[in-house]
Amino acid sequence: MIGVIIMPTTKTLEDFEAHKRGLLSTADLLEHIAEAMDAKHAKQRVVGVKSSLAEERFNLAVLGGFKRGKSTFVNALLGADLLPTGIVPLTSIVTKIVYGEDKGALVKYQDGRGEYIELADLGRYITEKGNPGNELKVAAVEVIFDSPKLKGGVNIVDTPGTGSTFTENTRVTHEFIEHADAGVFILCADPPIGENELDFLRLIKRSVDHMFFVQNKIDRLTEAEWREAMDFSASVIKSTLGLEKVTIYPLSSKNALEAKKKGDTKLLIDSRLDAFERGLESFLVHGKGDAILHNARTRLLQVAYDMNNAVALELAAADRPIKVLESKLQWLREQNALAAQRMKEAAYLIDGNEKEIASKVDEYLVTFLESEVRRISERLKRGLEDINRSLRRNEYLSAVANEMIISITEALTPFIEEEQSRTSKAFETTTKRFQNEANDIIGSVHRMAAATFDLSLPRTMGQLTLDSKTKFWLDIKPVISFDLLFVGEIQSALPRAMLRRVAEKKALGMIQEELENNARRYRYDLVSRLSESSERLKREFQNNLKEVVEATESALVSGIDRKRRTTLETAERTLLLTDIRAKLDRVIAGLDANDARTPTS
Repeated sequence: MIGVIIMPTTKTLEDFEAHKRGLLSTADLLEHIAEAMDAKHAKQRVVGVKSSLAEERFNLAVLGGFKRGKSTFVNALLGADLLPTGIVPLTSIVTKIVYGEDKGALVKYQDGRGEYIELADLGRYITEKGNPGNELKVAAVEVIFDSPKLKGGVNIVDTPGTGSTFTENTRVTHEFIEHADAGVFILCADPPIGENELDFLRLIKRSVDHMFFVQNKIDRLTEAEWREAMDFSASVIKSTLGLEKVTIYPLSSKNALEAKKKGDTKLLIDSRLDAFERGLESFLVHGKGDAILHNARTRLLQVAYDMNNAVALELAAADRPIKVLESKLQWLREQNALAAQRMKEAAYLIDGNEKEIASKVDEYLVTFLESEVRRISERLKRGLEDINRSLRRNEYLSAVANEMIISITEALTPFIEEEQSRTSKAFETTTKRFQNEANDIIGSVHRMAAATFDLSLPRTMGQLTLDSKTKFWLDIKPVISFDLLFVGEIQSALPRAMLRRVAEKKALGMIQEELENNARRYRYDLVSRLSESSERLKREFQNNLKEVVEATESALVSGIDRKRRTTLETAERTLLLTDIRAKLDRVIAGLDANDARTPTS
């Protein structure tokens, strides 16, 4: 689990209902305040919290990177082929599975329309292939399914994978996080957790307090291999998020789904899904109620803080002359337009340099392969000569495969270290100019806001670096070992000396191809991380600028509007805002003190 529940745990149903009533009363008050302020978005957020709390809905979000098997995991959990699965990034729309006796799906469009469809047609709406770039303008999809796991208001939510080539999928998933009550984060052993996933977990931690970790696809590895990867991921997560303990459930969603469909008890046990299901059931029985209350309280508190800040800005703007406010507003809008143009130019710079860096990686890769093939073959020959001739067939083949691994690793390691360093330096040089320009734009807006409203300066953009490297380029054992296991009867009957000659010839013939395959895997990883790092840089700039511009513009517009009213209207507005601020202060104090049972008025 991530984090700690701040709200006191409820020991009885009566205790839970008392907390619930208190939060609903607080939500009613916040809704009235939002109406008085004409804060439509804030009201919408409060209404959403009230609805979820009243119905005791609980969103269990399945999260993680692309191609981790999230949809297969959901299918395995429910024991049916509900969601489309495949080897490419598929899910592109948030898909919520809710309880209902009649199977089907409700497609909700961005324009407010709704359409019921058959489950067989789901792929046309929620996959990248069926609905590329969300050309159908689907907002969300609800799948109705009759399962005991969905009773009691539990909704299982499948989200698009982050970090894929479809950046829109990442955005959709990030926007949903604040609606999640708990999460299941899907990892794989091949590759183990990477920097993109850690960044995503840091973001999730802000909104989601309960997180189950699952290491999927263990059927593809030996137990020793997936346990090693699991220990590594647990250690990294614990260190990154500052947790004392991290529990990861290893399982095979593919085998679990097959077992449930066939009624194969042994296969289901071997899939290890049952351990996760017991952990989830225990949490839902003992912790779901507290999580619902805690999440409602947290979301209401955030709305109250946001409205309080808006009131403070408007009151501050009211003390400035109208001409000053109008000139500041004009300046702000000009700066925003200028920033958009400068951002576009900077984006071209980043994209162009990204391609140039990637091209350099390709050049160095070709040079590396040309220079290393002969050397690695000679190294492998020496290693093969040192293998004990008395080993049994399988032991000997395993030793040959191990020599190939050692040879490739020795050749790749210095190349990877040098290329990582070279690419990181090139990326930092490219982004430094962009970051300085971005901070100059954002800083000017910050300074104007600070001078106008006596606000403290928000942070500027930090120095972003290339994402840390993954280790999947080392995963060459399966490729080599399967090719060297001569499974036919003829090979099995070969005399030991002849088998040795055949195996050595095979290994020496494969070594160039294996070196190229693993070097190109690393190249793909490096270029992918370069692209994602560039996107992160641009996203942070856009988010920072948008945040300060929107808040400042709103305050300026409100201040100007008030200045144009009569003295009486201005006084009434000031009195209203002062009263609202006092109420919001009491709401915040009450929620901060966890006093959910007593309505704040």
